[in-house]
Amino acid sequence: MPSSTAAPTVPVRVLVCDDHVVFRRGLRLVLESTADVEVVGEAADTEVAVASPTELGIAENTVKNHVRGVLEKLHVSSRTEAALSAVRQGLTDDP
Repeated sequence: MPSSTAAPTVPVRVLVCDDHVVFRRGLRLVLESTADVEVVGEAADTEVAVASPTELGIAENTVKNHVRGVLEKLHVSSRTEAALSAVRQGLTDDP
C-alpha cells in the first residue's frame, strides 16, 4: 500500500531589508512566527540589500516576487501593513 505522507515543504528563505530598524524587527518577528518562512538575515540599507541577493545569484525580479509571496502568506498587502501587524500582535516592543 502506498504511503500517504506528504513531501516536506521547503521554507521560503527571506532577507529582511529596510532602513528602519522598527520595521525590520517587526517584520522579522512576524515572519519568524510563520511556519514556512525562514529569515536568513537583515539589511539596513539599499547597498547591502541589493548586494546580498546578487551575491547569491538571485535576480531583482525574483526578490520582488518573493516579497509579494511573503506578504500574501502574512495576509497583508504592503510592507507597512506587515509592520503594523507585528505591532498589533505585540511582537515588538516599539510603538
